[in-house]
Amino acid sequence: KPMRLPKDIFMTASPRPCSTAQAALTLPALCRAWKASQLAFRLSVDNVGVAPLYDDAKLYIKLTGDNEYTFETDIDLTKWLPGKRDEEIAVKLPSDIKNGKYNICLNISKEDFPPFYFATDAKKVGNDFIVGEIEIR
Repeated sequence: KPMRLPKDIFMTASPRPCSTAQAALTLPALCRAWKASQLAFRLSVDNVGVAPLYDDAKLYIKLTGDNEYTFETDIDLTKWLPGKRDEEIAVKLPSDIKNGKYNICLNISKEDFPPFYFATDAKKVGNDFIVGEIEIR
């Protein structure tokens, strides 16, 4: 049974909020994965603003801990129109990923552009928002 994280994540399209989206991340109940396996989860977004994200920024999933691994998603953020939307995200873990516990982080960014922010109670480290934890074996 999927585990719903206890916090809501609010996305703003710029450093000064002009539109917001409420989001929740659904992870497998047992947050463990194995090397070279596929990590899949659902991101549910409720854009409560009046417009989508106009810039072609990318959504990244990061695993951070003793080592860091970054995965670029193919999600088109400009399609996050006002209203609810579910995104299925899957990333293939490398076969040489180190065993251990990792934070699962979300990051929206674009080269040569100010950082994008999530207005949330999720812990922020740099431009990354920690939304869960996983153990790699």
